[in-house]
Amino acid sequence: MEDPTRGMTMGSGDDGLRCAPPILHKLVEAATILVLAGCVPIPPRPIPISDVPTITSTSCNVTFVRKKQLAGSAPSHFISLDKLTVASLEVGEYTTFPVTEGRHSLAVTWRVGDKLFGVGGFGAGAAALVWSPYTKSVELDCRPPVNYFFTITSKAFSLDENDRVELKHVEQLDGDFILERNRYIAPGSH
Repeated sequence: MEDPTRGMTMGSGDDGLRCAPPILHKLVEAATILVLAGCVPIPPRPIPISDVPTITSTSCNVTFVRKKQLAGSAPSHFISLDKLTVASLEVGEYTTFPVTEGRHSLAVTWRVGDKLFGVGGFGAGAAALVWSPYTKSVELDCRPPVNYFFTITSKAFSLDENDRVELKHVEQLDGDFILERNRYIAPGSH
């Protein structure tokens, strides 16, 4: 017959709390259920996608290509022209749109659930995941008839979320960024 007082010691030394293994298992299970039951995932608000303005004068074409990769592929990347979101890209997708002559701001924005917002005490409250936006932007001085190409590469893990995405201006597209190897997404659509 096993001694019911023999079990795992919680704490330090002989003055620690003693619990029989089945009781300890049930306590851990109950605490886990209480904590998880209080977690409420709140999806991020959708980012509205706008149409690219119609251009009647000479223009440049701007192309963004998101690298086809598994690492860092989860968040959608939103492409903006002068603070107006014009496309949403997943891995292996690209978009092309015209830009009028002159200076413009181009940006890539992604959101990550990186903060936990909690209310109440341990097991008694609720928690929600907060989605934070991060942006990389570049300034463009469009001089027709030049076409501009930008590549987007994501890292799987980054200590600083601002460094997760690499946005690079390139002269030509090659390797993983060749357009024929990627899916076209029309501006103004998801």
